[in-house]
Amino acid sequence: MLFGIRCPACGMTTSWSWLTRGDLVASAQASFAGMLLGLFVLALVVVAVRVAWFGRSSSGKANWWMGFGVVFIGVLSAAEWLVRLQFD
Repeated sequence: MLFGIRCPACGMTTSWSWLTRGDLVASAQASFAGMLLGLFVLALVVVAVRVAWFGRSSSGKANWWMGFGVVFIGVLSAAEWLVRLQFD
């Protein structure tokens, strides 16, 4: 509101809300990057529980994929925001 444009995270909360209800279509419509971020967080929770249960850290390859996922979703989120700025 301060600059008269949408915020970069506009739609993320709505997306996560739809995701928790299991409605992937509505979640993606609100924010595709938000939906992917929610699914990614769910996967990270599974990895964290596995690490805690077995008492050993994840492999280097798994760590690379987790890092890649964070960067990919960040870039996708920025791209989605820029596209939405063009059409608002």
